[in-house]
Amino acid sequence: MSISPEERPLLEHAEIRRLCDALNGDRAACRLFLQSFCDRWAERLAALEQSLLHADVMHARDSILSIRTSSAMVGAQRLTQIASTIETTLTAGHTDEIGEPLRALRLCGVETVAALRAFMVEQAAAHAAATH
Repeated sequence: MSISPEERPLLEHAEIRRLCDALNGDRAACRLFLQSFCDRWAERLAALEQSLLHADVMHARDSILSIRTSSAMVGAQRLTQIASTIETTLTAGHTDEIGEPLRALRLCGVETVAALRAFMVEQAAAHAAATH
């Protein structure tokens, strides 16, 4: 039995901590990585949508792979699962079944970016409070 995307947390903070640890605890580098994810979200989504619009399955698969892997790296579990669903659907050649997962990806992407930005603000405030 698989878990629906809605049952997954929007963000897994432990995964963000692992990312920061992988960057040798460099808070600035971690923040830059998270910010880059947020800044590039619209670009990644547009690349996927354009590929699908032009029935370019190979580029659509590349785009969704980029979305899935970057989402996993920033702890965006729900977005990762939706991207995995789209990737599986594309791999199976069922492009006619992409509509609903693509709508879910758009919505979840907006929610995820907002949650990541809020997380960064909270972390900056906590760090500022701890250093003063």
